[in-house]
Amino acid sequence: VSERPEPYQHFIVHAYEPQTSREWEVLADSIDVFKLFTGKEEGRSPALDLTNPAARREVADILLHAVELEHLQEELVLTVSAVAARRYMAEKTRRERAASARDRDNRAPEVAGAEEAMLSDASE
Repeated sequence: VSERPEPYQHFIVHAYEPQTSREWEVLADSIDVFKLFTGKEEGRSPALDLTNPAARREVADILLHAVELEHLQEELVLTVSAVAARRYMAEKTRRERAASARDRDNRAPEVAGAEEAMLSDASE
């Protein structure tokens, strides 16, 4: 995935077939990217700041996982699939929540009496 910020924000996804000379490219402009992040689902924010480097990296990651090769008019074409992008984003969110829950479960339990014991030791 490469990025062309001028004259408008564009992302280009390049794909090639190993051991052959076949290659494909698809251009996703800022409007295409915006459409990937908006939808009828609740909680989906239409705001997307492509001036933020972290947001651009996330868009590139999603585009990388959202491209598909399709047969169109007897030709193999690289396309950006909104369905694949949303599926990837949902799976990524699910994994992040699971990791967060694991981290929360793996933390050492707080010892409520430890502070009291320290205070009583200090006062003696």
